[in-house]
Amino acid sequence: MGFISVLIALIIEQIKPLPMRNPVYTATQGVVLSLERYFNAGERQHGVLAWWALMLLALLTSGGVYWLALEINWALALLVNVIFLYLTLGFRQFSHAYTEIQLALENGDLPLARKILGEWMRDVDPGFIADRLTPGEVARHAIERALMLSHRHVFGVFFWFVLLPGPTGAVMYRVAQVAARAWRRQSPDSPFADFAQRAYTLVDWLPTRFTAVGFAIVGNFEDAMYGWRHEAGRWQDPSEGVVLAAGAGAMGIRLGGGIDNPLPTQQVVMAESGLEMEASVEPGSGMEVEPGHLRSAVGLVWRAMVLWLILLLMLSVTSWVT
Repeated sequence: MGFISVLIALIIEQIKPLPMRNPVYTATQGVVLSLERYFNAGERQHGVLAWWALMLLALLTSGGVYWLALEINWALALLVNVIFLYLTLGFRQFSHAYTEIQLALENGDLPLARKILGEWMRDVDPGFIADRLTPGEVARHAIERALMLSHRHVFGVFFWFVLLPGPTGAVMYRVAQVAARAWRRQSPDSPFADFAQRAYTLVDWLPTRFTAVGFAIVGNFEDAMYGWRHEAGRWQDPSEGVVLAAGAGAMGIRLGGGIDNPLPTQQVVMAESGLEMEASVEPGSGMEVEPGHLRSAVGLVWRAMVLWLILLLMLSVTSWVT
């Protein structure tokens, strides 16, 4: 059922991608912020209680709906899986801006590519300046964000969906991500959000390795593993370090190097995780990024997705046979 659920959800998401600011996301964020207002008294333990209350609510809701559907009919349980996956996966949610940047650079329209990148990065870093970036730098920033979004909106969700029963894993991962981001933004100077951020880092520890291994297998394996071992520490955010270093090695390119940005020492609040990373990361090994690598990055993500779908299919067939 797992393979069929993922495959159907991905097909539907390709045909009808869910907008980033959809009603379900808005409702989830509303619940998260309501818990913050109710529990936040400026202490870390209040954040711990709020996080566990949120997780309990998310797991009981998704798990309860799934098991009830399973008691009625396996086809209904499959439908529940597909619906929750469609709501938590986001393969196409970030591809629109990326594709527009790629087309602009292919057409030689650098000002348009800079404009699209600047708007796309606004959620991540309100102070991001793209006006003086070269075509290669525009492509590098786009690839970095696309790789992280593919991890957090596809591979991380996929990992926990396979690991936990029904849609509970996918829901847990997405809700933990939303809480870490929303509570840090809402209370930047309060210890209330500390536990949510640490919890998300822990929840994301295995999925980042899962994503990195996938990139290594479908790309340049030796360079990906070298980047993972020796260059991941250049990023302040450990999740970013593993994914981007492995992705860069798999493609044979050089990611990082925010020193070419007009604001090299700014702190970037990552919209996808609520964690901070230093923008001025020293560039790693590999060749300089060129606009043509945008297409290579898309191929890397798709190959990794196909790889894990094949492995999931093999696991499903094995379970059916036995």
